[in-house]
Amino acid sequence: MFHLSKTSSVSLGVIALLSAGVLTGCSAGSGGASAPASSSATASASSEASSASVALPTDFPKSVPLVDGDVAAANGDANDGWTATVSPKASNGFAGAVAALKKAGFTEQPGATERQATFQDADYSVSVSTPGQSVTYIVSTR
Repeated sequence: MFHLSKTSSVSLGVIALLSAGVLTGCSAGSGGASAPASSSATASASSEASSASVALPTDFPKSVPLVDGDVAAANGDANDGWTATVSPKASNGFAGAVAALKKAGFTEQPGATERQATFQDADYSVSVSTPGQSVTYIVSTR
C-alpha cells in the first residue's frame, strides 16, 4: 500500500507525468554492472552526474540515498515533500534503489511490489517506483 504523510501534496498524477517524461527519453536495454547507491549518492547525484542531470532541491534530505544515475526531474520542499526521478546507470535501478534505502537504515513497509515500495525511517517516508527503466522517489517528512 502506498502511504504519504498529510504534509505531502504530491499526487500520483505528478508521478505519472514525471515518469512519462523520463520514459520518452530513455532507451531500454542499457546494460552495466549493478552497484547499490551509497548514502552519499544524493550529493554525488547533483554534483558529479553528467550535464544531463538537473539539480535536486537544495533542501532535499541528504539521508535519502538515490540510485546512481542522472536526475531527470526534481522538485519540492520541506513543507510539501520532494520528488526526484532518476535515470539509473544500471539496468536494475529499482533493485539498486531498494538496496540503497535498506542499507541507509530505512524500513520497508508492507505491500511492496516489483515496481513500487515504501520505506520509512524516523524522519522520512520514501516511496520508490518504476515504470520500467527510471526510478521515481516521493519523499515526505514524518
